[in-house]
Amino acid sequence: MSLSARYYISSIHDAALKEKYTAPNNLTIPLKEEGEEVVIDASTDLPEDSSELCTLLTNEECKPEYWLLVAKAYANKEKYDEALNVVKQASQTSLFGASTALDNFIGWLQLGRYSKEAESGDSAASGHLSEAISKSEACLSSVANDEPATLLKAVGTMASKHQKGRRSNLDKESRLLDTLLRKHPDNCYALLGKAKIFFYRESYAGALKLFQKVLMFNPLLLPDPRIGIGLCYWFLDRKDLASRAWRNSVLVHRHNNTEGKLLTTVAKFDECFTSAKSDEQFCAMYKEAVEFAEATYREGRQVPAVQVVLAALYFLKGEYMTCSRVCDGVIARPGHVASFVRSDALFWKARCCFVQAQGTAQDTAQDTAQDTAQGHDQIRKAQRLFSEAVKLNEANTLARMGLGQCLTVRKQYSDAIRCFEKVQKQQPLNMHVNYALGALYARSRRFRKQAVDHLTKYVNLCSDRREPISVNALFTLSRLYESTDMSKSLSYLQMAKRQELELGKSESQVSYALLNNIGVLEFLSGLDSSREFELATEALSGEGGKEGGDVKDVKDVKDEENGDKQTPVDSSNASPSTSHILTLKALAANESTPSIQKASAITLQYNMARSKESTGKKQDIEDSMQIYEQILQECPHYSSARIRWLLLACVSQDRHIVQELERLLHEEPDNLEVRAFYGWYLKNYGKKHEISSNKGLAKESEIHKETLVKLTSHDQYALISLANVYCTLAREMKDAKKKSVYYVRSAQLYQKVLMLDPKNVYAAQGIAIILAQRRQPAYALEIFRKARDSLSNKNVYVNLGHCLLESRQYGKAIENYRLALDKFTDGRDAHLNSLLARAWLARGAHEHNLDSMAQALAFSEAALSARDTPAHRYNVAFVQYQRGDLVRKAPAARRTVRDLQDCLAGVREATGTLERLAQGDGGRPPYPVDDLSARAQMGKALAAQLEKEVGAQRKYEAEQSSKIAEAKKRREEEQRKVHEEKMRREEERQRVERKMAEQRRELDRQQQEWNKKRLEEAQQKKSGIEASSESGKAARGSRKRRGGKEEKDDFVVSDSDSNADAGEEYDSGEEEKEEEELFGEPSPKKRRLVKEGKAFTGEVEKNEGEKSEGEKGDREKNDKDKNEADDADDAAKKTSRKRANRIVDNEDEE
Repeated sequence: MSLSARYYISSIHDAALKEKYTAPNNLTIPLKEEGEEVVIDASTDLPEDSSELCTLLTNEECKPEYWLLVAKAYANKEKYDEALNVVKQASQTSLFGASTALDNFIGWLQLGRYSKEAESGDSAASGHLSEAISKSEACLSSVANDEPATLLKAVGTMASKHQKGRRSNLDKESRLLDTLLRKHPDNCYALLGKAKIFFYRESYAGALKLFQKVLMFNPLLLPDPRIGIGLCYWFLDRKDLASRAWRNSVLVHRHNNTEGKLLTTVAKFDECFTSAKSDEQFCAMYKEAVEFAEATYREGRQVPAVQVVLAALYFLKGEYMTCSRVCDGVIARPGHVASFVRSDALFWKARCCFVQAQGTAQDTAQDTAQDTAQGHDQIRKAQRLFSEAVKLNEANTLARMGLGQCLTVRKQYSDAIRCFEKVQKQQPLNMHVNYALGALYARSRRFRKQAVDHLTKYVNLCSDRREPISVNALFTLSRLYESTDMSKSLSYLQMAKRQELELGKSESQVSYALLNNIGVLEFLSGLDSSREFELATEALSGEGGKEGGDVKDVKDVKDEENGDKQTPVDSSNASPSTSHILTLKALAANESTPSIQKASAITLQYNMARSKESTGKKQDIEDSMQIYEQILQECPHYSSARIRWLLLACVSQDRHIVQELERLLHEEPDNLEVRAFYGWYLKNYGKKHEISSNKGLAKESEIHKETLVKLTSHDQYALISLANVYCTLAREMKDAKKKSVYYVRSAQLYQKVLMLDPKNVYAAQGIAIILAQRRQPAYALEIFRKARDSLSNKNVYVNLGHCLLESRQYGKAIENYRLALDKFTDGRDAHLNSLLARAWLARGAHEHNLDSMAQALAFSEAALSARDTPAHRYNVAFVQYQRGDLVRKAPAARRTVRDLQDCLAGVREATGTLERLAQGDGGRPPYPVDDLSARAQMGKALAAQLEKEVGAQRKYEAEQSSKIAEAKKRREEEQRKVHEEKMRREEERQRVERKMAEQRRELDRQQQEWNKKRLEEAQQKKSGIEASSESGKAARGSRKRRGGKEEKDDFVVSDSDSNADAGEEYDSGEEEKEEEELFGEPSPKKRRLVKEGKAFTGEVEKNEGEKSEGEKGDREKNDKDKNEADDADDAAKKTSRKRANRIVDNEDEE
């Protein structure tokens, strides 16, 4: 049988109780005539006017219970006025007297009238409630602890506080109900009241127990305790059990159970949105929930909660006008409506206004002033409604979020942030609130950390709950990390790409702008980005054929490539800011025109060319130049592409581009990139392309000054370049005063750049270089270390090496030079090898270490093999000379003939190199010819000295070899003597051990003989004692037979007997002493003998301790034999001294 009211009724065994639920609802009124009665069907035949029944009851002089039965019938049909009329007429009869039953009944009727009129909005409802409470107090004043009155007062005061919106613990009402439950623990209505108090206190577990207790007492009770059970389970986050309880309530009470059906509807919708595993399952569950909600609305159209649920359905279906009308009905409803229900109605109406405002902005392609004003009015109206909903229910987080959204649309960001923060305090794990706060904080640079924290939390929450992540959130996070952590920025874009692919798209269907930006970040991170640009090009060609194709949610990336700004360290081949890699900005749907498609294609071509040229391969560089040429054919005024082409032509083909640059500068004199590239070219290729140094430097300075004076004084590249010029002039200036002036000017320009951009690493490096030049390496090192963390450039490591070398930290300097060589070159960089050679040379000279000198020579030769120039040949010769001089000065103990010979060969080779350099062989010498010739003569003198040192070193090594051989011989002799002495001692030790072993064997043999002899003596004494004891027994037997008087006096002993006994006792003591001396074990009853026995035993143990482990086994065997003999001897003693033990002398007591 399925669950229903019949299920419970069928289990009732009491016939009277079962009839109460199954009998028809009839009123049976007895008449005066015996056996006659009037039967009225209370469901259909109850008169509209209760006066007829009152006349009948009066005429027939019915008992009071029939009056109350009629009043109850009217009350059950919610005809409270007629019920009150019956009660009043009953009170006028003499049947009731002074009973409080009528007052209690009137109080409950007034409470029912309050419930009915409060729902309908009657203003007189509060008066009925007050009258009900006063009736209960009157009954209690006349009859203390009246149960119906007590229950009425508790329920009435609870309803009064709920009506006035007071928040209290309801302690007074709880005490009233406790008094009822102490008398009748099964009072279901008191238990329901107590459960409601626990529920109001948010003690849901306690309320659940009470509701379940009521259900066990009466499963058919109204109001249904299953409603309370479901609410408790809902707040305890057991929504499945809550839904089951409400469904059971609907099954048991199928009619007039709007509360159960409404809550079941809410549970169905919640299950639909949280438990659906697929779209098909969601559609089926949603359809079922909608049908159930419509059926509930048809049954209870006037219930505000049902209307709010229906309003939500209309909103989800897009019927905003219908939703708004339903909400208006709830909001304008007179009388008492629960604050949270009215708050929900305001919320859905506000959402309708908000959506309509957004629709107004989207429906019109070009908003007129009237449309804009109308949209703003709708937003303000929605904001006001959201605010009213929050005031009615502070826990309405959706309304508060809607308020924050309205404030965001009106650009009141600070108020919106405060609004969302309040929601987050209530629900810290709310994904949408964290996303909204992250998006709002991201608008300001000051709150970048808060934005990152909230958006990261949002992404983590979505990942944990397996919810789709907003692509905008990923783009915002990528943008926020772009300037601090390029790898994280790239990871969030790749996450967005993966999410697109998980939706079923192919790589060619992903937004081309997203692919482009991924390629940009990969390019900036030093990764291969060509594939991403190729996919972006394919995606663009696929979208180009679609009408209305759009690009959404694309971030704008600015390139901060290392080579974009010229480093102030030295004249490297870094490209200027003209190398910005372009990116695609977010485009609206209506901007996806053919012109936009063409512009995007050109940008992707440019990015592809940049990606190819970054590989450094010859073929890729040629392909990049061809792409730039194609771009210039389609767009001749694309200055960035032209600059890149000129740069590649200059670097890869060594082409003179002065005329092209001057022409480009004439065409675009205001283009800062063109001017910056021109200055870079003059600095790096002025000398090489036959531009004199002074002229090139003057031109570079002039063009940067013109940029700063005529165009803008905030061009950072021009400021840094001009500061570099002053720094170079100061380095070459010999006058100390002018040198200081140039350094100050350079520092001022770097400082201005840092004021414009505090994170400009190139300006910071410039200041560090000035500090290093002014002999302040400690401050310079601090700046260079920070620059190393931000900039991946070999010049940073080179500058660090310079400062560390200046500080005589040779190991760290060599480490930084080596990092620059291994990380940024193929190991054949002549400049870095020369720096390493210089560092090893300085370390060897400082530590007087020949190995360091050998390392310096190796790196000098590596630099020479990488670039054969007179300077590098001179460096090799200089290192060879220094190495030879160090070996010459080194003590004889720290060098070898091989070292001297190698250095001698090196010095001779260095002398020849210097002579050839002096003669001009191989190009212009690095130093004057006279200096080279003088150093060559010094090399010859050094070679002669080394030849002498070779002879002296050979003599020294020969002497050392003889000394070592003699010492080795002496040591071997000493070791032989020590070995012989050791062998002699070992033989002596073995002889002594053999002698001691022989002695131990002899002692053992003697001990065995001695033990055997003592054992024989003991046995002889034992046999003598047994013979004397037998003779004594015979003598005592003869005395007993001589007279009976002695038999009577058993305890009278004569002197002779006493002496005899004493003698026996003495003999016994002597025997024990002898046994003790023989076996070394004391008698347990003789304490003095115990002490003596211990002394003897100690000697035996001492003797035994000297024996070997092998002899102990024999000793233990002998002891065992002696113990067995002792046991037999003790038994004999006990029998012989049986009578003597009766008298104990003083000596025994001690």
